[in-house]
Amino acid sequence: MLFLIAAALTPTAQWISDVFFALDKAILEWYHSLALSAGQVLTPLADLVSWTGWKGLFLIVVTLILLLFRKTRKTGLYCAAAMLIGYVLVNVLIKPAIARPRPYAFDETIRQWWDYVSGLSFSLKESDLSFPSGHMNAACAFAGGVVFSRGKKWLAPMLVYVILMGMSRNYLQVHYPSDILFAFCTGLLAAVAGALLMRAVYRKWGESKLLREG
Repeated sequence: MLFLIAAALTPTAQWISDVFFALDKAILEWYHSLALSAGQVLTPLADLVSWTGWKGLFLIVVTLILLLFRKTRKTGLYCAAAMLIGYVLVNVLIKPAIARPRPYAFDETIRQWWDYVSGLSFSLKESDLSFPSGHMNAACAFAGGVVFSRGKKWLAPMLVYVILMGMSRNYLQVHYPSDILFAFCTGLLAAVAGALLMRAVYRKWGESKLLREG
């Protein structure tokens, strides 16, 4: 059963709410207006994009496929390193420490907006915490891994994917915009750290050994 848990906020979550809540809610209201005006036709599309980031499983499968082939193995290694670093940073360290509740569990009006889109969405009640977005973090880490390994020609499509992921999470009312913004930063940080790690590994052991036929 959903309930408001404002009284249970950690000091950090309370500070984030104090600073960002008004803007967060205004943006979420815009997304609700969009859902109303579109007659929910966008909900399945938002849900599909969101699904690709669910627990990172789709992106993990894609990464494993990339690792199977010599031509794409470098990209697979970069993505794997970035997503692993991002997972530890967000899901193991930041989320439990901040413990910010989902928007629909914090504000009754947002809960009603969430109720409206959840009827046509597979993304029903989320069981984990809100800050930062794990979906966005994983998407950005994966996208960064692709760009750092394949070059700038992949920047535009990966940026489109990341933007769509953030928009879908807000449209579905399961994250605040500030959750998405911070997750973009953590995902980018994870991608940079993963790229630096892999380049260091290449320098030490040689790229040819890491990319040899499996």
